[in-house]
Amino acid sequence: RVRLYVLLTEALCKRPILETAKLVLEGGADAIQLREKDKADGELLGLAKEVRALCHAHEALFFMNDRVDLAVLARADGVHLGQEDLPVGLARRIAGPKMIVGKSTHSLDELKAALAEGTDYIAVGAIFASPTKPQVACGGLELLHQAAAICDRPILAIGGIGADNAREVVAAGARGVAVCQAVIGQDDPAAAAKKIKKQIENI
Repeated sequence: RVRLYVLLTEALCKRPILETAKLVLEGGADAIQLREKDKADGELLGLAKEVRALCHAHEALFFMNDRVDLAVLARADGVHLGQEDLPVGLARRIAGPKMIVGKSTHSLDELKAALAEGTDYIAVGAIFASPTKPQVACGGLELLHQAAAICDRPILAIGGIGADNAREVVAAGARGVAVCQAVIGQDDPAAAAKKIKKQIENI
């Protein structure tokens, strides 16, 4: 059911992080992933619990990036793994069978491997150039077409997606879009989220 999936990183927010999270949810985000690489564990766990509470108050899902241990402690709905993180099977041994496990992929080979691992959903990208991850090569809509043809699980498209191209990305085979600065880096995160959601909700 997730169409608009927002990555939340404090350093990229124009407003305080919890205010940003609240506004993003008011704008229609279906899920928030807390993506913080440099915070101390105790601080990150406290923040995760607060963001989770906001998500659940808005009937949205809450995901932790990378950290399966903190996802469990924060009672997150899911955890999102990168290519360098724990394999999906090991993450499930820690998290239990009910937690949603997603994985980032940047090629068809990585996507096939993630499917074989048993991931619940797959992020595919970067579709377009992304200021958040400039080192990741762009696969374009062609990568998305190819991924959709072989994937039997929900695909989230990521990388350089905003209100101007979200519709074509979903039309190309993505179930939803994962965005970061296009929403949290705006003066009005609620309006930015709402604008993207409007582009994709009826596709």
